[in-house]
Amino acid sequence: MNRAASAILLLLLVAVSPSWAFDFRKNIGGTDLYFLVNDVNKSTVTVVCPGEKDAPYDGVQRQPQGRLVIPSEVQYDGQRYFVTAIGDHAFAGCTQLTYISIPRSVTSIGRFAFSGCESLHSVELACDSLGAVDVAFRNAMDGSLTPIDTIIISPSVRVLPAFLFCDMEHLKVFNFNAESPESMKYIFFGLKSETVIKLGDNVTEIPAYMCYNFEGLKAMEGGDNVKTIGENAFVHCINLQKIRISPAVECLGNSCFAYNKPQSIVFESVNMPHIGDNPFIGVDKGTAVYIPCQLRTAYVHSQIGRYFPKPLLSDECPEAYNRANELEIIYFSDTVYIHDTVVVHDTIWMTGIYGSAIRDSVDARTHIAQNVWIEKNSVHITVTDFFAGETYSIYDVDGQIVVSGRLPEKPAKKPFVIKLPKKARFYLTIGSFNPFLLDMPNKQVHI
Repeated sequence: MNRAASAILLLLLVAVSPSWAFDFRKNIGGTDLYFLVNDVNKSTVTVVCPGEKDAPYDGVQRQPQGRLVIPSEVQYDGQRYFVTAIGDHAFAGCTQLTYISIPRSVTSIGRFAFSGCESLHSVELACDSLGAVDVAFRNAMDGSLTPIDTIIISPSVRVLPAFLFCDMEHLKVFNFNAESPESMKYIFFGLKSETVIKLGDNVTEIPAYMCYNFEGLKAMEGGDNVKTIGENAFVHCINLQKIRISPAVECLGNSCFAYNKPQSIVFESVNMPHIGDNPFIGVDKGTAVYIPCQLRTAYVHSQIGRYFPKPLLSDECPEAYNRANELEIIYFSDTVYIHDTVVVHDTIWMTGIYGSAIRDSVDARTHIAQNVWIEKNSVHITVTDFFAGETYSIYDVDGQIVVSGRLPEKPAKKPFVIKLPKKARFYLTIGSFNPFLLDMPNKQVHI
């Protein structure tokens, strides 16, 4: 063969050299991993298979198996490299691989990276920002899926690509621990596999659109520290049986639970969260909604209260409240008006109020809580400067005055007693104002 022919042959061999060739090998926890240098200047590498795609581990004595944690960086020949990618077919055919942890540094996962990993049931993602992933978890031969049933999202994860888990037909458990999620839209879109989402203690936000059209979502567990549920976060999760608004929730995003079919909705907070537009639009208005006693007045005047007008008092209501007279206490003066927060003090159901120019709302509510109570079917009022000389009225649920009068002109240590005519629900006003003229705690309040 002449020199020209040899040169052409050499060029052809170089041109068809497989892209999965590796530059160096490192033993990680007893398992050999293979790395290809992406960029010498940036010191980045890709995890690759040692052979060709049709026989990625042909001739390799020991394939990755069992539990494998990919490192975020490796040392080789005195140089530190950052692991930023998992290449095409990187673990293809590793039939004994059961768990894999992908580090924060990885930004891409190649095609058929886990093809034929028939024992792979659990994947943990710590990727800070993962780009688009295409058929990484499918079998290159027949298109079947790896049997992954558990996904773990680590606290460091911020960005996941759309549709990442939408075809994981074996998924059963999704452990979500992301501390600062930014974009995770449509990651389960159309997935029908019955799945439970377990929210970690460090999760404070469910990002917008995360579970949009996640038809297989069956239940959510945990989430006691979630403050924000993003817009459209759980739209059309038609198998979600119970919606729980935990005590920490401060914001319900636009349409966050739209078009679901829950059996119940449970509010656990005594404070009404900020509510976006139509958080429950498309949900049956007859759905059982449970609220704590303390939330009742705020709930009635909220957008959600108008959508679900007949809530049920939750089991957490104090026993004393259930067996006592029900009394709503409303204080009026020239500059005082109703607001929509309620508190329970001993056996009294009280509507909080805003104070006048010289008394802020906290002072007014605290003052009422300390100086008005129910005892032996009577209302007891310690007449302070705050109450002295004011008129009072007790209304029944139909807005009719059943008892009225004026409190003593001077403060007194001995309580002023107002006898209630029977054990029932009443409204007490202190100040000359009829609450029923304001369309506030009225017949809508009854549960």
